[in-house]
Amino acid sequence: MKLHQYDDALASHMRALNVAKMIFLDGNFTITECLTNIGTVYREMKDYLKAFEYFENALKNEKENPTRGNLLRLALTYDQMGICLCYQDAIQNGFEYRMKAVRLLGKIYARI
Repeated sequence: MKLHQYDDALASHMRALNVAKMIFLDGNFTITECLTNIGTVYREMKDYLKAFEYFENALKNEKENPTRGNLLRLALTYDQMGICLCYQDAIQNGFEYRMKAVRLLGKIYARI
């Protein structure tokens, strides 16, 4: 994405998501990763609403993980959602999402 080939990146990640949905059940981390990657591309394109939507879907998918969602992945997703909100001038709301990420990280790493 450093080459700003966002359309190609988006198409590749969308294909990966479609394949992942054919192979895996909802809640699988591969689907979460695909959704997060798509959200990241949209964020880089400065389409923060669309990015937030994909991060939100990644969060929902991770919460459906039957083996309990990965706290690190959840924290990353909350942080990405907070960044999108901050870029949209929803600073307080963005801060709240980013603090959710910090609290989750605190459960993983004792020094945070």
